[in-house]
Amino acid sequence: MNLLLGFLGLLINFLVILFLIKKNKELLYILPIALFLRIFFVLINNYVYPLPDGLVDAISFEEIGWLWNVNNQLFYEKFLIPSTFFYSWIIGFIYNISDRSVLLIQSLSVLTGVGIVYISWKFGRLLFNESVAKKAALILSLHPVLIMYSALTMREVFITFFLLLSIYKFTEWYLNKQTMLLSSFFFAMVAMTFHGAMFLLIPIYVLIIFLDFIRKKRFSFLLSTIIIVLFSITLLQIGRAS
Repeated sequence: MNLLLGFLGLLINFLVILFLIKKNKELLYILPIALFLRIFFVLINNYVYPLPDGLVDAISFEEIGWLWNVNNQLFYEKFLIPSTFFYSWIIGFIYNISDRSVLLIQSLSVLTGVGIVYISWKFGRLLFNESVAKKAALILSLHPVLIMYSALTMREVFITFFLLLSIYKFTEWYLNKQTMLLSSFFFAMVAMTFHGAMFLLIPIYVLIIFLDFIRKKRFSFLLSTIIIVLFSITLLQIGRAS
């Protein structure tokens, strides 16, 4: 049953990639390369030899999720965000509605890893041109560290994906105002649920918006400096408190 669920997850990956390629023919070769490399190293990690980070943390996140699922009376009490083990809670929730399958959880990491490649291509098109975008996507599709974390049951690939998506949405809003600003804050908060330090992205956005505002409104230099200093002190105190 666990293998069946895992292969079902990988099948969904294939279908999503086919959908993306149908809409973006420029990625005809890049996305399949990214997908197959990640699946290949999933199989290497599971059946040949564990990847460098495929032992302690990767095993712990999955096992904690499974134990929370088994001890159902404690399961819902573990829903804490942001939390180091929020990823384990997600794993436990998936197991609660299906069955234990490490390959199924890895398929989610694989799809998210390919999503990083896709967002990098869109980012390249937004900032530069199609040629630069394809080169950036190809580099990330072949990047050893990204491949490794996309093949493991670890939270890093999810943090990277939502962080990149948040920055992309903010940049898109800043450059052409054609997307909702709140979407960038939303994806930053999703990244924060996996790692609390991602909260720092939100005050950075606020600072950029403020600086853009005072540039357009031509506030006095002294007033702007005082506000920025107070903002920086507040941010420092928040960082110390956390």
